[in-house]
Amino acid sequence: MSSPRTTARSRRPPPGRAAASAHRRLPSAASHILRNELEEAIRCLPSTERVIFLLMDVEGYSARRVSELLRMSTSAVLRVALTARMRLRAELASIGETGREPPKPAVLILNSNP
Repeated sequence: MSSPRTTARSRRPPPGRAAASAHRRLPSAASHILRNELEEAIRCLPSTERVIFLLMDVEGYSARRVSELLRMSTSAVLRVALTARMRLRAELASIGETGREPPKPAVLILNSNP
């Protein structure tokens, strides 16, 4: 009888919990500002990039599972995810450089209808 192997994937938090646990670690005022800036930057992403980013990086789905859900190749999902992360990184860096006021709170809605 063999024991199951532990991999990096199996140590990931369950879907939906990754963002919540990171959010709890920040002080509340800083967390609120960062959350607003991040939501604004995510909202500005093209729709495919936004959906893939939310599924993989917020909800914790694997690239393979996202590719099945969206009927795309795994390599295309990974490429789009990388592009989305690079856009977000650039947008958040520009916010930090300009010192602009954080945007108003927003609600992100992912439409699950096909």
